[in-house]
Amino acid sequence: MKRITLTLLMMTALFLAACRDADTAVATPTSSVVGETLVDETAVPQAADPAATPSPVPSATPQPTATPIPPKELTVCMNRPQSLYLYGDASIAAVAIRHAIYENLITSLGYDYQPQGLEKLPTAADGDLTMQPVTVNFGDPVVDYRGDVHVLREGLTVFDSSGELVTVTDRPVEMQQVTAVFTLKPLVWSDGVPVSADDSVFSFHLAANPDTPGDKRKVQRTAVYEATGPLTLRWTGLPGYIPGDVVAHVWPPLPQHQLGNTTAADLLTSPDTTIAPLSSGPFVISASAENGLTL
Repeated sequence: MKRITLTLLMMTALFLAACRDADTAVATPTSSVVGETLVDETAVPQAADPAATPSPVPSATPQPTATPIPPKELTVCMNRPQSLYLYGDASIAAVAIRHAIYENLITSLGYDYQPQGLEKLPTAADGDLTMQPVTVNFGDPVVDYRGDVHVLREGLTVFDSSGELVTVTDRPVEMQQVTAVFTLKPLVWSDGVPVSADDSVFSFHLAANPDTPGDKRKVQRTAVYEATGPLTLRWTGLPGYIPGDVVAHVWPPLPQHQLGNTTAADLLTSPDTTIAPLSSGPFVISASAENGLTL
């Protein structure tokens, strides 16, 4: 009986020890006192107030700066022209450079003419290209039926105003005469002086001068070439001269204010025309050397 009682007491003690161990395995919230403040050590941490965090100050966005474009250089290999004078060297190289320094009044692309330095090309529809009958007297210059220039005389064969082929007798003849009006665009010489219609008339007279080389066909078939305004020109052909390229009967201007006191013969060798002429176009001669030109 005593052994049974002892056994029961031992089992009870073991059971109570096991329960005590199980109780100590469970986490128990505890509190501690710091000074006068009670701190709950098991409290869940609270997120910080976002309003208390200072907002970052936006920095200024740098503005892009354009990279300067360096000047472009183009080297063209060609023979150096002997002269840049408009009525001088007629080589391909000289003509090419003159196209750069003088504004072309007309171009001829696609088998047709286009205005460039002119406001427009004259046309019959616009009234600035006309053909009218005129009375021609003996001794007046005319163009005969073959296109040659003569003075009207008895026995000469010409086309009359009706287009009939007639032989001149002892009486005046009525023939057709063509007139064309041109208007220059506003242009400026490289020294700052405006280009004028008088500059074109000055160029015409230089082209007609016997001391100036070149083809005289157009000037010989011109009755009158005159300025009718600051930028307006009128060309009148000889009676009987009806050119298919009448729109090309306008002369490129030359600076009369610079060259007007120089003879046609001296202009053939003047540095003002042969080496560094004034420009009315997109390029200017800035340097001239034995081995090349700089535009």
